[in-house]
Amino acid sequence: MKVIVSRYNEDISWTEQLSNVIIFNKGEPDIESKHPIIQLENLGREGHTFYNYFYENYDNLDDYTICLQGDPFDHCKNAVELVKQYQDGSGIEQGFAVMADLRYDTTLGNDIMMDDNMNQSKIPIHLVYNYILDVYQIQNIGWTFGVGGQFIVSKENVLNRPRIVYEKISNILKRTKSPIEGYVMERLHLPVLCPQKNRYAENRIK
Repeated sequence: MKVIVSRYNEDISWTEQLSNVIIFNKGEPDIESKHPIIQLENLGREGHTFYNYFYENYDNLDDYTICLQGDPFDHCKNAVELVKQYQDGSGIEQGFAVMADLRYDTTLGNDIMMDDNMNQSKIPIHLVYNYILDVYQIQNIGWTFGVGGQFIVSKENVLNRPRIVYEKISNILKRTKSPIEGYVMERLHLPVLCPQKNRYAENRIK
């Protein structure tokens, strides 16, 4: 099991409690850790870190990968305990589990996002979904997502999608530091990485 941490300027001392961690640092290269540190350009939020990892390591994945932010506790207070639990192989159904204190139901048609000040903005969930999966999905499928976009996923689930899916996601996320698609992918982790949980079959483009 590999633990992937997407860090900007957060204190990552909590990772010292864990094994098999890789720190992907998008902040200043002035940190120290017992774990390997890979420097990345500050683009695409944590979603780019995760999906670029799947793309780059598609043929060399561990049985499970845990994807966390540099400060995972903001959205998952018991993150370290969950990692240790998952390392025992328990609590993972259908090869995917969100790691979040808050979870919300959403759909492809739920394109309204509220910020911390309760301002509304639109995010292109349906468009991104159809583009990255090369589908024409007109049914308004629904699922539950975890706030913060942290999760554990099995190698089998990642390989259920062709490698080009992760390349597409990585490319659309690395355009800017905080692309709107980053908020979309926070909502799309489950339908992308656990397609068997989708309520309706995807309609492939012929």
